[in-house]
Amino acid sequence: MSNSEIREREYLYKLIIGQLYYDGHRQVATNLADEVGLSQEPPAPSDKLFRLVTMAKQFSDEPAQESESNFFKLNIDSMGLDLEYDADVPPSAHEPATYETVFLSTHK
Repeated sequence: MSNSEIREREYLYKLIIGQLYYDGHRQVATNLADEVGLSQEPPAPSDKLFRLVTMAKQFSDEPAQESESNFFKLNIDSMGLDLEYDADVPPSAHEPATYETVFLSTHK
């Protein structure tokens, strides 16, 4: 295994252990941390693994789990900025010419 693969696996184990702590499975998380050698610096409780898996499921290739209400659907129409969206919004500030310029000097 290369160094990058080892680091990625350690990161994965930290995510798993953090998720177990977050879900309240303290003993299982402690045992896993001891087994993989992360007991010196156990990761903080985190639900990051759950959020990553939830996002990954939205992009999975399984058509059975695909729904029309996916938040992260990618298509050509939804990518980028809509420059015409804000073009029709009237400005809420006064004209710059209506402001009065006032100078204040605070030095002696």
